[in-house]
Amino acid sequence: MDIRIMDTEGDTAGNGLPALRSQADRIVAQRDAAIAKATEAAGLLVQAYGLMREAMASAGLACDGRTSIFAHHGSGGEAAILFNDRFDAGHAVEHFRRGVDANVWANLMQVTGLRDLMDREEAERFDRSLADEVPAVTLENLNATFERLVGESRMIFERGVANVFSRLDPRFKSHDAFSVGSRIILTYVFDSHGYLSGGRYGREMLMDVDRVLRVLDPTAHRVPLVQGIEASRRGHGPRQGCHEDRHVKVRTFANGNAHLWLSPEATRAVNGILASFYGDTLADAAPEDMDGETFAGLRANLPARDLAFYPTPDAAVAEALQGVWFEPGMRVLEPSAGSGAFVRALLEKGVEVDAIEIHPSRVAQLRVLEGPRCRVIAANFLGHPVNPVYDRVVMNPPFSGTEWMKHVRHAFDFLKPGGKLVAILPASAEVNETAQHLAFRRWAEKEGAGRYYDRMWRDLPPESFASVGTRINTVVLTLVRK
Repeated sequence: MDIRIMDTEGDTAGNGLPALRSQADRIVAQRDAAIAKATEAAGLLVQAYGLMREAMASAGLACDGRTSIFAHHGSGGEAAILFNDRFDAGHAVEHFRRGVDANVWANLMQVTGLRDLMDREEAERFDRSLADEVPAVTLENLNATFERLVGESRMIFERGVANVFSRLDPRFKSHDAFSVGSRIILTYVFDSHGYLSGGRYGREMLMDVDRVLRVLDPTAHRVPLVQGIEASRRGHGPRQGCHEDRHVKVRTFANGNAHLWLSPEATRAVNGILASFYGDTLADAAPEDMDGETFAGLRANLPARDLAFYPTPDAAVAEALQGVWFEPGMRVLEPSAGSGAFVRALLEKGVEVDAIEIHPSRVAQLRVLEGPRCRVIAANFLGHPVNPVYDRVVMNPPFSGTEWMKHVRHAFDFLKPGGKLVAILPASAEVNETAQHLAFRRWAEKEGAGRYYDRMWRDLPPESFASVGTRINTVVLTLVRK
């Protein structure tokens, strides 16, 4: 399976951009001619309505000012067209211009193949943007817009794949958490009458999956997924069916659910795209048997200057702390304090903070925050002696490998009874099915499950860390010490 999103010239799947470049002059000229004709027509209408007003004034003189008959004839039908005294030529031409330009942009997205790279949500977002503000179709705008979109086309496609498959199964929130041969369970795919649901769980979801597979392997002659599934059920009503092609198998059931399997090559292709989008650097992507040299090479092009360090954006800090109760005087530990994003937010809440950091330059940044309510400790947290005196532990530990497990388990021991730990972790912490991940989640359930309103896992918004160099999906883990 060859991922052919763009060639060396930067052209997208479908090779539509060369055609756009060759036809741009024609498209703009025809569009400009249409606007010119509409402007001329609006001007003629202004003249026509002016003449009609003069006709009404002259008619009024002919009948000593009796004008009620004009109101009667102007109340509806064809005659009303002549009595339009509210016509605004500028508004009418602008309305026409917006309609023409919106259709041109939408058509160009289709013929260049860029729309095929978008998932349904991205496409709907694009359509809504045209409803809000429609840029004029000029040569300058065409070139600037499509140069930008072509430059972002791989990212657009990768984001679309991430959106589609993470909705399909939460294991796809981390590219390495989904393995070849894994079954994807889909619920509410069919309604009680056996028809494909129209929402995100049915027809639209399957069409998104089909679009991704078509872009990944444009040479495969596949029956559209929706069509194949409907044909396999041989009619409507609650029933079973099975559709299978080169890249996907779907077994449907009378209860409205379905099970889906991707082929090995499709699974590897999707995981590869997710690895590119999320970034290998933070997810648990390196196999346990990978040698040190290969692993070092994998990390050679990290977007951050320091391995495994991504400062926590303020928005992610606020989201992680949402719903967590603090009161002045509480003792809080930040065991991987970094450059102080959590520390600053905690000090604003009036609590006392102990901040531990190993990196000298980041320790220097933290020293600025030191004071009566903030103590900075330059140390390796994993070697720091346990002292269970803290009301809260708030942390964003290193994500590389499974280091975060050691940090979380060690940090948990610093809580006093009833204390709460809040940690930002990679999404793989919740969904990965390796022995280590399963053991960690069993420990968390046993030792740290809170009351019914304390959600152990919750998602941070997608791309919460994009501003600092990674698009990895992240979650917030909340544990309560009994």
